[in-house]
This record gives sequence, C-alpha cells and structure tokens, in this order.
Amino acid sequence: MTFLLILLANLLVSFISIFTFGLLSINHKKLNSFLLVFIAFAAGALLGDAFIHILPESSTLIGSAPAFIVALLGFSIFFLLEKILHYHHCPEPNCEKQDFEDKLLKPVAKLSLLSDSIHNFFDGLAIGASFLMSSPLGWATTFGIMVHEIPQELGDNAVLLYSGLKRKKVLFYNYLVSLTSFLGSLVTYFLGSRLETFNNYVLPFVAGSFIYLAASDLVPELKEEKHFGHFVLEFLGFLLGIGAMFAIWMVGK
Repeated sequence: MTFLLILLANLLVSFISIFTFGLLSINHKKLNSFLLVFIAFAAGALLGDAFIHILPESSTLIGSAPAFIVALLGFSIFFLLEKILHYHHCPEPNCEKQDFEDKLLKPVAKLSLLSDSIHNFFDGLAIGASFLMSSPLGWATTFGIMVHEIPQELGDNAVLLYSGLKRKKVLFYNYLVSLTSFLGSLVTYFLGSRLETFNNYVLPFVAGSFIYLAASDLVPELKEEKHFGHFVLEFLGFLLGIGAMFAIWMVGK
C-alpha cells in the first residue's frame, strides 16, 4: 500500500509540468500577479512542512542535535548545488552581450534540464522517505512539493522556450525530467525499508533543502514587492501556506 501511495504522489507531482505549461498562455500581467501570491504560499508551505512535520519527526527518531545538523547539511549542499548548476560566465573577457546569449542558448536548455532532474530526484527522495514514516507526513510533503513546483516549473518552461526549443519539445522534455522523482522515491523505498537509519537521515536532509528553497529562492522574490496592498496579499498567502501544513498536522494527530 505504501508503495502505491508513493507512486500516486509522484504521478501527481509529475503532472505539475503539464499544468504549468498551460499557464504560460495566460496574460503576462495576470500571470505575474497570480504567481507572486502562489510563490508566497509555496514558501509558507515548504517552511511549514520543514518545521511542523519533518524536523519534529526527525528529532524524535535520531535526536534534536543530529536532526538539525543533517538539516544544516542539506541546506548547505543545496546552496552548493544551485551555485554549481546556475553558474555562467562569459567565455571571452570582452564579448558582446548578444554573442554571449547566442552561445548560451543550447547550454542553458541542457543546464536547466540537468538542474531540474537533480531537483526532482531530491523531491522523490522526500516523498519516499515521508511516506515510509506515515501517510499524513507523506501527503504533507507531497503537497509542499507540488505548490513549490508551480513557480519552479514555470521558470523552467520559460528558460527552455527562450533557449529556442519548440513548444512540443519543451513539454516533452520537461515532463520526462519530472519523472526523475520516481527514481528518487524508489531509492528511499528500497533502501529505507531495509536500512532504517538511511530513511531517518534523509528526512532532516530534505527539511534543510526545503528551508533553503523557501528562504533563498522564494522569499527574496517577495521582498522586491513595492506595492503595500500586493505585499499584504502575498503575506497572507505565506501565512496560508503555513496554516495548510498546520491543518494537515492537526488532522494527522
């Protein structure tokens, strides 16, 4: 039963790439106003999952100090991975901007797909490890991943379109890459069910990655908001994301 729930959760997450591709057809101005509120909700959901669900569970399993040390390790590794995967430099000291962009068209597409593959693999690890602990924790983590994937996939689709790929290829490649989450879940399912300590340490690592994604990638987007009314909506979205995770925690008690 647990294995089927893990597969179902991954299938739901993989559909986000198709859903977000359809969102690109929405009016750009409307999409931006909707997206910032959703980014705020995603940030709240990821932080809520990390602090309300995963870290307390991990602290019970391996102790508070080891749980927070592994979470810090997860935070640090995601910081390093993002720097490595998104680092670009002009191949010539004085090259023109247009020449630089032309040279980056195909590399940017490959880099985006590689980055997304690694990201989705870790999402799969999180889903598998969470469901092996409990169904409520598994669904809470799946929900957090899904809401985070919407702004993430929108950005990935935009990058692939910018790189010169046709729309059908963008849809195909992005969905194909989203399936790497299944691989991550299989790793945790088959190793975690045999090596209990492996699963116990995957969870706080995932919590660290969620904290990094929320604090480094999502919240900074919201800090740029100048309109106070829009900021209030975004902050409410942020609190709603945390509230959703608290509600799931209450139901699972």
